[in-house]
Amino acid sequence: MAFVVVARFRTTKRAQAVYRQVERTLYQGEPSDLSAYNLIVDGVPHVVVLGEEPPAQLQEQLTQLLATGAITELPVDVVATLRRRREQEHGKGNWTEGHYRPGLRLLIEPTKPDRG
Repeated sequence: MAFVVVARFRTTKRAQAVYRQVERTLYQGEPSDLSAYNLIVDGVPHVVVLGEEPPAQLQEQLTQLLATGAITELPVDVVATLRRRREQEHGKGNWTEGHYRPGLRLLIEPTKPDRG
């Protein structure tokens, strides 16, 4: 998985609006292997898109949408958890959705250091 873009937003409402735009772009746009997440980390709303490198035009569209917030990074453990979740959902079909009420906490497992 080579593609990860994260944006933080000042309000949950704005993050939700951008997330819906990202979802629509993924659904209607060029074929891709990407997942989108709308989550709150340490009280701050974030939208995350991760997966395989998308076609250039789609990547540009997604980056422009996310740039309406502040492009940032998440802790490695959070990204690793989203990647595991993506892998679990990937086997269910080309398009899966899960929506949860605010407050549902994901178990963030610490990543193990490379020993190579």
